[in-house]
Amino acid sequence: MQHTYHIQGMSCKGCQQHVKATLEKIEGVDSAVVDLENASASVEMTTHIPFKRLEKAFLEDGGHYSIHKPGDRPVKKKVDQPKGGSGKYYCPMRCEGDKTYENPGDCPVCGMDLV
Repeated sequence: MQHTYHIQGMSCKGCQQHVKATLEKIEGVDSAVVDLENASASVEMTTHIPFKRLEKAFLEDGGHYSIHKPGDRPVKKKVDQPKGGSGKYYCPMRCEGDKTYENPGDCPVCGMDLV
């Protein structure tokens, strides 16, 4: 029997191979085909393997990958960007010497972006 699952955390062919190896280590899994582009894995198994056992294998593996049931993709959390910095902007060409600006924009002299 074959089941397809969503895999989160893959970004390269190395990740793809790691996920494939993790799945194929699970007892009862005959083979696994991992699709990097679609972030999915088709798992061929001799008998039905409980989803919890697949999850456990990924947790014990220690990687940053996770497996999800079809149609049950995890919700991506919105990450707040840090609001650091001094709030001072200047021209990287120093056209106006040490002059700073309160807001981002373009240098009035050379047109470069203020940093």
